[in-house]
Amino acid sequence: MKNAPANTTGNDPPPSRPLLWTATRPGAPPVAFFGVLHFGVPDMYPLPPSVENAYDAADMAAFETDLRQVSSPAFAAAIQARGVLPPDESLPNKLSASTWQRLLTAAASLGYSSPLLSTLTPWYCSSTLTSAALRRNGLASALGLDTYLFSRATAENKAIHCLETPEQQLALLASISAESDETLILNLLDELEAMPEFSRHLLTLWRQGDAAPLARLISRSFTNHPDQQERMLKNRNDAWFSQLERLNNHGHRIFVAVGAGHLVGRGSLISLFRRRHFKVVQAE
Repeated sequence: MKNAPANTTGNDPPPSRPLLWTATRPGAPPVAFFGVLHFGVPDMYPLPPSVENAYDAADMAAFETDLRQVSSPAFAAAIQARGVLPPDESLPNKLSASTWQRLLTAAASLGYSSPLLSTLTPWYCSSTLTSAALRRNGLASALGLDTYLFSRATAENKAIHCLETPEQQLALLASISAESDETLILNLLDELEAMPEFSRHLLTLWRQGDAAPLARLISRSFTNHPDQQERMLKNRNDAWFSQLERLNNHGHRIFVAVGAGHLVGRGSLISLFRRRHFKVVQAE
């Protein structure tokens, strides 16, 4: 495998059935879909031969966004502009005293202090602490499957198609809301408490290629927030499908590497391709 992150654990095998599907229809090249996790662990590598073969056979790789731009100073400045509260506002003033204290305790366990936390918008606080909790549970963004595959496609000069701009993704994150800032942070605290079990379950399902249980796990994370599920998954899948079908109609053999949640369940990319009379089969 070319430039793969080292497998330093040797504990868990690669997935016995990868989250890899191939969509075909007469007169068009196949489209491969690989469900990635944006945070990873070393024993995800090397990737299964079926994934390697699908990637190598494609003339174009499609990703959610341009990861080169995401790591740029300009994008860091854009996050700062959207993620930090105006000088006359503070996060503790948006929350009840008890919720703020719970948040401080959770944040301290992840290495974040009160002065920094006070300056963050609720959505950016949620994103920051969720990422930190994933790292605490052994999942690193540097080992994310999309990070690896995007770097590889760039190094090999494979054609890359980005389904969204980083600015579109940032605007989507900044639009996350609940009934109130209080509710959003309370949801975050519940998610942080469940993170050890959730991350273990997610990795297990990914390794086993269990699409149906994975769809249920992801759906549960949107319980009581169907509007967020529609914005984060369904609406984006609809937009991505239009782009991918157009590229396929132009003769491109595409390897699509997107978050696993976009490929399972109702309204997934897989279901959209099936609806347009593609034959879609998961790899064994």
